[in-house]
Amino acid sequence: MPLQSTGRVGKSTTIELVLSWLLASQNKSNGLTPSALDADGEHQTLSRRFPWATLYRKAASERDAFREMIANIGDHDSTVIDFPAQATEFLLSSFAEFGVVELFKEKGLRLTILLFPADDPTALSSLGTVVKALKTDVDYIIVKNPARYKTDQWDDLPLRDVLTAKGACEITLPALTAPTIDEVKRVSQESASHLTYVDAIAKVDGASAHELLHFKSSVFSQLDKAAHLLVPSPDAITLTDAPASTVLPEVDQFDPLGGIDLD
Repeated sequence: MPLQSTGRVGKSTTIELVLSWLLASQNKSNGLTPSALDADGEHQTLSRRFPWATLYRKAASERDAFREMIANIGDHDSTVIDFPAQATEFLLSSFAEFGVVELFKEKGLRLTILLFPADDPTALSSLGTVVKALKTDVDYIIVKNPARYKTDQWDDLPLRDVLTAKGACEITLPALTAPTIDEVKRVSQESASHLTYVDAIAKVDGASAHELLHFKSSVFSQLDKAAHLLVPSPDAITLTDAPASTVLPEVDQFDPLGGIDLD
């Protein structure tokens, strides 16, 4: 789940990709299935793209709704939750009031929080507020979104080194071009549904299809490596084995064209 207040950093997109990865990787023969909770009552991005997700319209603003949602978590191996922006103060105070971390420990569950460093000082401040409140009682996945993270300031912060030392993983979202995003919107309108980026691969043509396939494989390969923070038993799932297409091949610095094999 993401808890930061800053919007437009890629929270809903990342949640969508994590859920798509879970659906692709979990071994159904072992009965491992994820669940999805949409607590963004205004945008409802998750439940529109995954109609079977449970919508809690007011879980990020009303105590009763929050308590009901939290109490119902635990019947699946992994549960993905999408929260709206600007709800951090309410969510962290509710976490403390209802002892969410301790409650989950009693259920044998562990929280993984998505963190989004950005050039915006407000985003970094909100990130720090979340970490200060939850400390190392939870796991973290740090998500870099090139649309909002264009400098290296996060890499130079001591907090990044501390979180990494405590086992946090980092993933990077490849940037999608505007024409491909528009193409996904177009095919979604044609199909009268809110297609996920993964589902849209089969609907779009040409360069957009290749770009989305690269986008999917890049993110899935990184989530494969972070599986231990996303599912309770990584050995019980079938990893997607997506090619790490964002990794550049090593090139001899003295002969950049040496060793090329086209066969």
